[in-house]
Amino acid sequence: MKKIISFFVFFLLVSILSIAQESPIKWSSSVEMSSESEGKLIFEVSIGKGWHMYAFNQPEGGPKSTNISFENSDKIEFIGDYKFSSEPIKTFDKMFNLNLTWW
Repeated sequence: MKKIISFFVFFLLVSILSIAQESPIKWSSSVEMSSESEGKLIFEVSIGKGWHMYAFNQPEGGPKSTNISFENSDKIEFIGDYKFSSEPIKTFDKMFNLNLTWW
């Protein structure tokens, strides 16, 4: 009986630890003001070794695209498009059988 209880305790601990893993992608943000009423919103993303983050526009039938939403930002007006410090990698993915982009 002690072996069975020990097994279940071990299984529970392993399950909890696997759930508590940190995300391989870390986000930070800042604002650089160019005047009293205008500025740049800057996101920095750190991607763990061996991981990648899908770009914003993946083809139909592919993985879920990264999405940044500003739906609850009624006091801010966004002007212009996203500007990336590096372009995403474009490659053919055998699993999806599609050309995908990611960082």
